[in-house]
Amino acid sequence: MGSYENGGDGTVTYLPSSGTKITTTGSRATRPADAGVSTTGTPAFGANFAD
Repeated sequence: MGSYENGGDGTVTYLPSSGTKITTTGSRATRPADAGVSTTGTPAFGANFAD
């Protein structure tokens, strides 16, 4: 799941699946800096990742 938040920087949220349902247990958020993406300008990391 991606989002266009933090002034356009964005984030990606990982929601694991047990094979039959999605759960929040073990979920993680990944920011642009975690993936080596510059936040100069408006990277829209989450929105672009989700596309």
